[in-house]
Amino acid sequence: MRRPRVFLEGLAPPGGVLALPETARRHLGTVLRLGAGAALIGVAPDGTEWDLEWVGDGRARVLAVRATAPAPEPETDVTLAVAVPRGERMDWLIEKAVEIGAAAILPLLAERSAPAGHVGAGRPARWERLARAAAEQSGRRRIPPVLPACGLAQALAGVAGSRLLAHPGPAGAPGGLALAPRPSGVLIAIGPEGGWSEGEVSAALEAGARLLPLGPRILRIETAALVALTLVLSALGSLGRTGPEAGA
Repeated sequence: MRRPRVFLEGLAPPGGVLALPETARRHLGTVLRLGAGAALIGVAPDGTEWDLEWVGDGRARVLAVRATAPAPEPETDVTLAVAVPRGERMDWLIEKAVEIGAAAILPLLAERSAPAGHVGAGRPARWERLARAAAEQSGRRRIPPVLPACGLAQALAGVAGSRLLAHPGPAGAPGGLALAPRPSGVLIAIGPEGGWSEGEVSAALEAGARLLPLGPRILRIETAALVALTLVLSALGSLGRTGPEAGA
């Protein structure tokens, strides 16, 4: 059985007992209903992995601090900026983007974003919890942040490196994306269901962004986001195992 994985907020020596974060306490104790002595993996703030033993009551004992291989994270940080879709679809999108390897998620407020897709009170906190849970489940060594929502111009200005704007284009092979030499960072911008405005596209191109065609079919926001993220990580050579126990 694969050992549960949790992100830790503090440090303790072998033999010491840690109080786990509230989200981990609820998941391990209430959802998984672990019994005393169950084995866990903890990821410390410095990225090291710890062997833990569930004590109960939201606590775990440190059995050993293990030397680990270099963190299985993409060498280039890829920020996924997405016009927030209607309903709960952003929840699913964030979970899957974190599993695939996004370094950060940026909710976008585009000119044609539907009012129902705007960011309301409580949604950012929920998205952060989902990102943490997805990072624990997929073996990430860090929790990708969900950044404050902003417009396209601010998003493009906030990332150094390559800026890519998903946009209908020639029905060529999108897999031909080239990102050489390796950029210092990548921002992928995914527009709303109504598409980017002409002004947004013109401003993005003037700011140095490139268009990223995703093929001839019309894709929903969450589909386009995951296709684009996968293409970029593949072009960077950053797809692969996400952790030492991936698939175990």
